[in-house]
Amino acid sequence: MLVTKVVMPQDKYSTKCPYSMKPEGITIHNTANDASAMSEISYMIRNNMKVSFHEAIDDYRVVQGIEHNKNAWHAGDGHGFGNMKTIGIEICYSKSGGERFEKAERNAAERIAYLMKQYGWTLDNITDARHTIGTHQNRSGKYCPHRTLDNGLERFYNMIREEYRKLTGEDINNGKPNINVDNTTNNTGRNIGDNITINGVYTSSSSTKKLNPAVKSGMITKIIPGAKNPYLLNNGNIGWVNESCIVSSSNSQAQNNNTNVAPNISVGSTVTLSANATNYATGQKIPAVYKNRNYTIMQVGNGKVLLKELYSWVYTKDLVGYGANNNVASNNSNYVLGLYIVNTSSGLNVRSGPGTNYGVKKAYTNGTKFDTYEIRGEWARTPSGWVNLKYCKLVRKY
Repeated sequence: MLVTKVVMPQDKYSTKCPYSMKPEGITIHNTANDASAMSEISYMIRNNMKVSFHEAIDDYRVVQGIEHNKNAWHAGDGHGFGNMKTIGIEICYSKSGGERFEKAERNAAERIAYLMKQYGWTLDNITDARHTIGTHQNRSGKYCPHRTLDNGLERFYNMIREEYRKLTGEDINNGKPNINVDNTTNNTGRNIGDNITINGVYTSSSSTKKLNPAVKSGMITKIIPGAKNPYLLNNGNIGWVNESCIVSSSNSQAQNNNTNVAPNISVGSTVTLSANATNYATGQKIPAVYKNRNYTIMQVGNGKVLLKELYSWVYTKDLVGYGANNNVASNNSNYVLGLYIVNTSSGLNVRSGPGTNYGVKKAYTNGTKFDTYEIRGEWARTPSGWVNLKYCKLVRKY
């Protein structure tokens, strides 16, 4: 990803970044504006307000205006952890949202994963007690990053997890998700996907302070055999628990039990998440933007599946249009779902449907990258409409 550094004038240090800092985390923001990353950084440097941030990220690049060894005034917590110890990152184009914002979010996830690796933070730091990888809302209560929160914060954290695994090599192996536990070492007697009722919770897998949980039930989404608190619930939205916390449970037999699983649903199947789906299997509301799109199954549980692109569990009753072990639509297409780039100097028409008989909505310029959600022959549905993949190159397969 392109990173452009803009030098902060030294006569602005006293206003924008007066203190030395060793980064201990990241604070995520949305700009609530529709300006580019360069415009956001340029305006931040130019004005004399005691408001500042380290980086802005749009659909094209990262623009850095303050070095990471200096603090910035972005978190609203005075001389607290956010302002004094974290890198402030603004995601652009959040006012109107749409395709530009979606690309900016994806770029931000990639950048945050890179910084996590650079500074030695791990995936556990996304769900730790002090929100090492956190939001403006975590720091001071402001509803920011507003559009990222509206669309589902766990969804964005899952994007970061995906990018981090790519960087560190902690990726999917033989169709099984990284969050899964090798059954030869999982002697806990429980499985990912189990639903449990609890009377206590911990903030980490090693914590010794048992807390009263705000939510009394959840799904096991990660297991660390041998840990003091081996079970992570709802991807960290509830916390970590051990056997003493568990009041009751329903065993999913996630790896072996196909009870209540619809025919032809298996790891590798392509499915569509119904427009009528309401909640993830872990309880959170599913944003409308993720409904009526195609996804790939990573893991099959009892009445639910783990979707690769969302990295979230959904109920099988909310799936439609599925076919067995097929990463493309069920029309014998030679194309696969993935991230593509336009590969024609004349640009590429984006149409309202899969064919030249449909009207042109807009055009992607040469070099434009886009996600695909459905394949019909040589046509693919993108965030803006349908395109012909003959004029594109596959960047990576989902």
